[in-house]
Amino acid sequence: VRGASDSRRRYLDFLGSQIDPVYRPSLRAYERALRSRNALLKSSQPRPREIAAYEQPLIEHGTKLSAMRAELVKRLTPLAAEAHRQISGVEEKVELRFAPGNEEDFARDLRDSHPRELRLRQTVVGPHRDDIELIVQGKKAPQYASEGQQRTVALALKIAQAQLFAQEEGDLPLLLIDDIFGELDLIRRNALLAHLPADAQKLVTATSMQWHEHDLNGPTFELRDRTLLGTKS
Repeated sequence: VRGASDSRRRYLDFLGSQIDPVYRPSLRAYERALRSRNALLKSSQPRPREIAAYEQPLIEHGTKLSAMRAELVKRLTPLAAEAHRQISGVEEKVELRFAPGNEEDFARDLRDSHPRELRLRQTVVGPHRDDIELIVQGKKAPQYASEGQQRTVALALKIAQAQLFAQEEGDLPLLLIDDIFGELDLIRRNALLAHLPADAQKLVTATSMQWHEHDLNGPTFELRDRTLLGTKS
């Protein structure tokens, strides 16, 4: 939530590559054109005609890529909002907004950015700058949300991702939840456990379970001093 935009793009790229056979080829084609174009911009004497040769594939594949990412965010938004409502245990509204790295007319935006590109020696507009804006209660989560709220948003996005996989494949994926309770208050910890997808197989770790209020569904393993003490259902 707080990190740079590349982590949120990777989140979309992983999801898109799993559910859309066109996504990964479009992403790789865009990245190849971008690398070649940036290499030319970084050369000692950038040649406009050579740089222009990579603009057509950059625009073609970049336009497809941003459209697919925008559609993913549209599909994720209601799933993440519902997961966040359940995990938070309070009526907090979360919104996802796709923030494209270029204007609607990518070709014109690319042309207009040429002077800045030559100064910075890199392509400054395009899907490599796409992002997701995360909004909690009408405010941007990276700047205004608490640690617990930010962690809740991240968990809601992961659960939304799992549910979208389930919509596509018919089965929920295995959920690996490794020690994520440290920055959640007691209400959110118990709400998360209670509202994890019921039909999914889940492996959950925690340093302590003294806070949980309800019986756990499934076996519990306790490890102390590198020794497995036993299990209980």
